[in-house]
Amino acid sequence: MCDGCSVDEMTSRGEEWVIQYDDAGQRLDRWLRKSFQHLPQSRIEKLCRTGQIRINEERAKPSARIQEGQRVTLPITITVKPPAQSPRSRKIPDWLRGDPLFEDDYIIALNKPSGVAVQGGTGQSSSLDQLASIRFPTSHGPPRLVHRLDKETSGLLLLARTRRVAAQLAKEFRGRRISKLYLALVHGCPRPSKGQIKTNERGALADSLALHFRGKQAHTEFAVIDNVGEHLALMALKPITGRTHQLRIHMSGIGHPIVGDRRYGSTKMTGGIVPNRLMLHAKSLNFVHPHYGTSQTIDAPLPQLMSETFKQLGWPEEGHECDHWVG
Repeated sequence: MCDGCSVDEMTSRGEEWVIQYDDAGQRLDRWLRKSFQHLPQSRIEKLCRTGQIRINEERAKPSARIQEGQRVTLPITITVKPPAQSPRSRKIPDWLRGDPLFEDDYIIALNKPSGVAVQGGTGQSSSLDQLASIRFPTSHGPPRLVHRLDKETSGLLLLARTRRVAAQLAKEFRGRRISKLYLALVHGCPRPSKGQIKTNERGALADSLALHFRGKQAHTEFAVIDNVGEHLALMALKPITGRTHQLRIHMSGIGHPIVGDRRYGSTKMTGGIVPNRLMLHAKSLNFVHPHYGTSQTIDAPLPQLMSETFKQLGWPEEGHECDHWVG
């Protein structure tokens, strides 16, 4: 495979592939499974054991770390793609057909609808990572998730086009250097109207909620943007840490569960004013672009259902801009 070619482009030899910069440092078996998705691990191990897969003409182990410029020799039989999926199985939903919120050679930003699973799993017929691999194919393999959203949560989701960019962004998320802002509709109206919630095993919240975080600190900043008396409030939420279901657990823990959150205590009725769905939206992200080093802010418009609900409650569109409310 010539320098700069993709895994899909075979040379006249048809068996030799040159490792590119972005793939360096991976295990050989991981690179093979990514490059030839029809190739099972068991077959990779057998081909290595019998000397049919070589690096720089020497026998290779599945665990070998590949380096830029190395030549990987493969049997021609494994470089042949299986039959393409049927058009029906490759159908892209309407929300993903249009332009993404942001796209360049390094990252993609999508506005995920509520009800779409981010990753495949038991009971999931399709997921965002599967759909994105079809909608945004690259020579480096499918786009990579760098963070997660709950299935019921709508809003902004970042994907990386290359492994190295994914690793950089994941490091920034872990280091809490990426600023995340959410909009939520909650029951009641928190007092004080601005503050922060911190939870660990000895935190101020009930032990039953703190245990969700397995002893790790969970930190959220919040502010009330608007309210309907003491019945409902529009909240700006800024998760400083990134624990599973953190915002949902924290709002429930202070007695103001997010509307539509049946898992964490939202059993109150709203008189039919608010649809029965989780009213939580990942609104914006601010981060340093992993390639250009510039500050990047991306904003995800509200889904139609939430926008219409907020208008019915008398909240103007400009009230949805929550950047100045928290932090």
